[in-house]
Amino acid sequence: MNWLRLFQWVPAADAAIVFSGPERKQRAKDEIADVLTYLLRLADVLDIDIAEATVSKLENSRVRFATEAVRGIAPNK
Repeated sequence: MNWLRLFQWVPAADAAIVFSGPERKQRAKDEIADVLTYLLRLADVLDIDIAEATVSKLENSRVRFATEAVRGIAPNK
């Protein structure tokens, strides 16, 4: 997974700065497009409706992680 090395150690808060240069930004765009293409193809092969799967996942997460139950709780690593 060569693409993972591009993003692996970049904190989300620093991503905009790290990938602001034209070459790194283009590389990130290419890798994101590759991942999206792969996922779209996989969804097609598995006959998965991505929009429906996304809505379902968000609804399940909303129930599993209700705001009033998880507010202020951070996972321990």
